[in-house]
Amino acid sequence: MMETNVLGVMAMTKAFTKGMVKRNRGHVINIGSTAAETEFSLVRYSGDKDKAAAVYKGMAAMNAHDVADNVIYALTRPAHVQIADIVVARSSRKSVPAVKCDANKLG
Repeated sequence: MMETNVLGVMAMTKAFTKGMVKRNRGHVINIGSTAAETEFSLVRYSGDKDKAAAVYKGMAAMNAHDVADNVIYALTRPAHVQIADIVVARSSRKSVPAVKCDANKLG
């Protein structure tokens, strides 16, 4: 994962920025996701896959168009504007139920 998510991004950025420097213009857009990297609901429901899946039932997933729209937005800003970061999340989130925690069991 380190090779792809960090070293791969660094190698590609280095390869493309040489031409950008020559032309005195260009954009670097890195897109990442944390969606597949966490199993928060599975952990929260002690490994119960059905309960974990129910958290996301009925929610519309984001699609490529949702992300591409933000890329186009960043690319079409005036030259004096730098977009340093865009965080995109779907708006159809359910509320998170309260989680009971027994401090005596935390060790």
